[in-house]
Amino acid sequence: TWEIKQMRQSALAGIQPAVWFSLLHKFGKTLVNALNQTQLTGYPLSTRSFLVDQVEQQKLAPAFNLCDLIKQQQSGAITWMHLMLSSTADTSCLNTPQIMSALPVDAFGGLRPSQVNAIPDGMLQSAQRGALGQLLPATVKKLRAGQIRNIVPANFAFIHGSVKLLSLDAVSAITAQQVVALNSTDVTDWPCNMTHALKPRATAQ
Repeated sequence: TWEIKQMRQSALAGIQPAVWFSLLHKFGKTLVNALNQTQLTGYPLSTRSFLVDQVEQQKLAPAFNLCDLIKQQQSGAITWMHLMLSSTADTSCLNTPQIMSALPVDAFGGLRPSQVNAIPDGMLQSAQRGALGQLLPATVKKLRAGQIRNIVPANFAFIHGSVKLLSLDAVSAITAQQVVALNSTDVTDWPCNMTHALKPRATAQ
């Protein structure tokens, strides 16, 4: 871990997903704690998706207590690896606007699909600008109608690349202002059944 600690962010981000898996499997919490926040930003989608999937399949065990980190007032130091390696139940500790807004943008890149249910409706509207753009496609797919309904349009626009993965129930909660915030390609590429799921108020514009 000492050798990894000396590496620059660009080199760390270039490590292959399978190698990261081996390192985290062997060193876990010790490895993540050895790295600073700068070293754990800007990781490719492929790396994050692979590692999140390994945790979901229980091939990597949770190593952090998210609630303890928050109690220690370390919300602003939580990285995507901290969030990824926290238990599903711990995600409920992100249940105040103050904590949600304190989470770094990059941290959302480690939110696992199974953690989404623990986030109360209305909380995602407090996320920092750009944070929802870090969500993995598999995580966006699990967002509920109540979570979608409360996201401010400027933040909703950041999930444009994955918005077509939303369930039809979640799509039914999309507002007209949110649709306007998306780019035209996102809207015209939607499957027919998804367009029909939009409520009249969302298609008025």
